Amino acid sequence: MSAVKSPIPVLPLRDIVVFPNMIVRLFVGREKSVFALEEVMKTEQQILLVAQKDAGDDNPGEDNIFKVGVIANVLQVLKLPDGAVKILIEGKHRVKISEFLGTNKDTIYKNKLILKKRIKKFSIFQHYKKLSEIIN
Repeated sequence: MSAVKSPIPVLPLRDIVVFPNMIVRLFVGREKSVFALEEVMKTEQQILLVAQKDAGDDNPGEDNIFKVGVIANVLQVLKLPDGAVKILIEGKHRVKISEFLGTNKDTIYKNKLILKKRIKKFSIFQHYKKLSEIIN
């Protein structure tokens, strides 16, 4: 597992949730989000993707985004003529926001890595199989 730096810039997402290992193309148009992407591209190209609770909110704050998100690598950036940015990202690790650090132009969060919990092999499938046999 690669190192996750903390704090890290955040990109609130509307109408999409990104999971680890997903590769997604996103259009970014909000000024704060474009600024966060520019800062990310100057460094190691990792950003925190977090779904916002209300897709209509143009300026989501700490209370308007979920506390669990995904650290993502920015694979490709394309600036469009209208000022928006088209990016290709790959989700890497699930993280939980532990602290809000606000600045004037962007939003930054401290975060910690969430380790995957192991589930007993086939336990859920076996339970489903038993229920299916009872129904049939």
